[in-house]
Amino acid sequence: ARARRIRQGAIAALENYKDRIRAKVISKWKDLGFPRGLECKLAIKVDELGNVVAVDVYKTSGNRAYDNSAITAVNSASPLPIPSNPDYAEIYQQDGFILIFNP
Repeated sequence: ARARRIRQGAIAALENYKDRIRAKVISKWKDLGFPRGLECKLAIKVDELGNVVAVDVYKTSGNRAYDNSAITAVNSASPLPIPSNPDYAEIYQQDGFILIFNP
């Protein structure tokens, strides 16, 4: 029951952090004149300090250059904001999270 509560809390905490994470990633993104409306989903893993240790395309936008630019932005934004609760941070390290990239 405790593990379930921690996981539910971690999911809620990540939703609060996703806006901060997205803002930091977008601030590092270079728009090379991509068509409007593109969106990809990125699977991200971080270490205990928020450093990006893995980022992969979970769902492509259909435009490889756009997807690659999103990956580059995530890596450039490292370290990413992470919750201060160590239980939540541990879940992010183990499971990672999905970030919808659509600046």
